[in-house]
Amino acid sequence: MSMGGAIATMIDTVTGTHATFLSGPVMTANLNINYRRPIPLGSTVLLESSLEKKEGRKTFITCRVTSTDGSKLHTETSALFLSITASHLLGG
Repeated sequence: MSMGGAIATMIDTVTGTHATFLSGPVMTANLNINYRRPIPLGSTVLLESSLEKKEGRKTFITCRVTSTDGSKLHTETSALFLSITASHLLGG
């Protein structure tokens, strides 16, 4: 079975890329993953990311990890990303 940390990394990458596309540079503020079914090693899965809503600097994204045919739900995720600027990164 795949390890939860590897799955979380994939989800954070996909949802973060989606949020960046929509909002520019962002940082992950919250990543809530519900693991529903194990993913056997060597499996191919589909990650589907969707915009839930945007509120000011906040971008809310959901993500589902399923089997490629969609018949098995492996995880459901809600993520919150905050838009950032260079001054945020430099501590300003």
